[in-house]
Amino acid sequence: ASPAADPETGNVYALGVGASLIALSADGKLLWQRSIGEEFAAFTTHGGRTMSPMIDGDLVIVSAAVSNWGTQANRAHRIIALNKRTGEIVYVSNPGGRPYDTAYAAPTIATINGTRMLIVGLGDGAVHAIKSQTGEKVWSYVVAKRAINTGVVVSGSTVIISHGDENLTGNQMGMIAAIDGSQTGDIKEAKWAHYGEQFGFSSPLLDGSRVYQIENGSRLKAYDIESGKELWTQPLGTAQKAPP
Repeated sequence: ASPAADPETGNVYALGVGASLIALSADGKLLWQRSIGEEFAAFTTHGGRTMSPMIDGDLVIVSAAVSNWGTQANRAHRIIALNKRTGEIVYVSNPGGRPYDTAYAAPTIATINGTRMLIVGLGDGAVHAIKSQTGEKVWSYVVAKRAINTGVVVSGSTVIISHGDENLTGNQMGMIAAIDGSQTGDIKEAKWAHYGEQFGFSSPLLDGSRVYQIENGSRLKAYDIESGKELWTQPLGTAQKAPP
């Protein structure tokens, strides 16, 4: 995970591979730390995937595959919000199901139809939207049999999602799709989708009416946001023969 800097305070927040969250002042002084790993029994896979912290108002928001207590003792990829000044936990949100593995998708904050949401893919193979200040679930869209590791982009109420693993049906790997982010609950259908393109690492980018993303074979692809039409493909690398 990359660290996150807060423009209001100048503080820097970092989440380590053991789910230890630290807050540093602009000059490097330790302000507070919380061991999410010890407090919530976090588990790690694939080299310690962790989500980069997200700052939203007075909150620093992180995510980890953890267990909780009592009725929440089940293993889940939860979203945890803390007071950015004190480290006090404000909410723990569990919008999805049991994770297949950990994930490092970059979270996105967007306002759709007046609702401010944090949108992120988690280890249960779904993209989830929660109210960023309260943790209340807005919607979920399950798309893969493994973790989602790419971020999303938002254009109006359209959310572009992608992944590079097994789809729920068929034998093709990977997909890119657009969903209507103004919905609530469990979303069942996409506005458009392309299957068989593996977007496992690089997150999409928007430019006007187009979305760009690099697939696992190092090809940059462009799509029309509204229709999903593929506009062009640009290889970014070439194989060369070794010198004799």
